[in-house]
Amino acid sequence: MQAVHERNPERRLTVMTPEQVELRFETAGIGSRAGAQLIDGLIILAVNAGIAFAGWAVSEAIGGAMPDWLEEYGAAAMIIFYAAFNALYFIVAEYTTGGRTIGKRAMGIRVIQENGRTLSFLSAVIRNLFRLIDMLPSLYFAGILFSFFHPKDKRIGDWAAATVVVFERSGGKRQRKRIEKLLKDKQAQLPQFAFEPWVRERVTEQEWSLLSGFVERLRTLAPKRADQLAEGIVGLLAPKLELEERWRELREPSEEGTSATFGSAQPHTAVQEQRLLDEQAVLWALAIYAALRDDWELAQIGENR
Repeated sequence: MQAVHERNPERRLTVMTPEQVELRFETAGIGSRAGAQLIDGLIILAVNAGIAFAGWAVSEAIGGAMPDWLEEYGAAAMIIFYAAFNALYFIVAEYTTGGRTIGKRAMGIRVIQENGRTLSFLSAVIRNLFRLIDMLPSLYFAGILFSFFHPKDKRIGDWAAATVVVFERSGGKRQRKRIEKLLKDKQAQLPQFAFEPWVRERVTEQEWSLLSGFVERLRTLAPKRADQLAEGIVGLLAPKLELEERWRELREPSEEGTSATFGSAQPHTAVQEQRLLDEQAVLWALAIYAALRDDWELAQIGENR
């Protein structure tokens, strides 16, 4: 879907990184944000309607057999769900996807912090709590008016949370989809990593280029070559990301053997055990990539403006 907003070269956010690299982001205007809000609003409406219909269907099926107290509890549960879903949809969606709700993703925009970092949980909460003010008196009138006059297209919630909505880089969408599919296919096998901001900052641009290049080429690499490259990359990054001890324990199995390390009930031959270890290197590389990519995608967006 094409963004509705007509891009204005004066609507820029310029950020200077600690490495003295200037990043420039193009802020998203009212048109693109309204389109994203419409899509997200329709999703919320569809979920609410689906729950209401399900409640009505259950009530009709049971008929008069349901006691009054159970009907009251059911109605209360639906009200609580409605309130929680409508309140948390934007907070959870923005925080867990790096500032992209379904609507924002469709419009090619995302929320970031003013300092160029990915959206933090606190910022997501603040900007969406202020959504109640932006909606006053109706149809987001206050937010639209504030955004129209703000040089960075901010609504009141963005101003309070020190966030801004920017356009994503238009190129590379096909490559991103391929990587998304790869990560989804391997999701159940990937270790879960969550790095603090100061830990993520230890990774240099050259190291990120090495890691992202490996992930982009992974499907074209022979398994043995992929294992070798992954082991080298993870060995390089593990100390910086405070994963060295876990990585060493994985590469040096206990006396029970690799089978116990990977939770297998069946014994493995030495070749099979080595193959499991090699596959773990690739999985670790993918997991590290998934944990770091939001920060580096923002840098790439800024550098290409």
